[in-house]
Amino acid sequence: MAAGMRGATAATSQGGGRCSSSEHEEPHPKRRKSPAQLAWGGVRSVLARLLNQPAVQHVFGTPVNILGYPDYLQVVQQPMDLGTIQNECCSRLQDGWYATPLQFRDDVRLVWSNCLRYNPPGDWVHELGSGASQQFEELWQLHGVERHWREHEAQQQAAAAAAVAAPAERQATQANRVQQQRLADALVALGEADDEPLSWRHALHKLLKAGKGGATLEGILSRWGQLPKQLLQELYEEAALAASRADWQGMEARLQRALDAAAENARAASR
Repeated sequence: MAAGMRGATAATSQGGGRCSSSEHEEPHPKRRKSPAQLAWGGVRSVLARLLNQPAVQHVFGTPVNILGYPDYLQVVQQPMDLGTIQNECCSRLQDGWYATPLQFRDDVRLVWSNCLRYNPPGDWVHELGSGASQQFEELWQLHGVERHWREHEAQQQAAAAAAVAAPAERQATQANRVQQQRLADALVALGEADDEPLSWRHALHKLLKAGKGGATLEGILSRWGQLPKQLLQELYEEAALAASRADWQGMEARLQRALDAAAENARAASR
């Protein structure tokens, strides 16, 4: 039946008059595989190459028969075999059992180390395991699994750093816009205020209330008229800078010190 289907396909493609539009379309370029896809693809290829060898498949493709080798678990604490890795490999990859190809590598290396530990040198199983271990390392390097995975991790780290930096950059940009707007508003208010202390007071009051209000600020401003005109202008200019930094608490403290000093000067003058 398969041969018949191939024949029908050939006849259709060679028939006269019919031409599908797909024949004139540009072939779509293959999507380039990501480093992670290349790494996991290498994992599957290496495992397939090992299991395609009959001797390796026969000895290492299934778990060790504990009944046939009752002392095995006294020598080997963590049994592992290629069949277990193969049977669970796809599900492990899909479910995240192997978080990295390096975990797969360690499981395969465990197969060889168990073999060399249990079987003495000179034993044919020992020699087979030694040769398979060497072949695995060669295939592992040939497919560049670890190199591809390092590239993947570098991409992940860069993406994570960008994801962390992006909100911080947006917040910094927004904060800078707010500060610039406050400073602009402060400079406009400074230009509108005339030389009368009451105008300065209202301008500063509006500026500070934009960032912070309350009884403390009201109490300070109620004594605004006690300050000399030159100091009023200096304080207002400082308030414009405080507005750009949103340093309302520092500005309140500065005002309070100025008012305390003015009150002390007034008391000294009246003596």
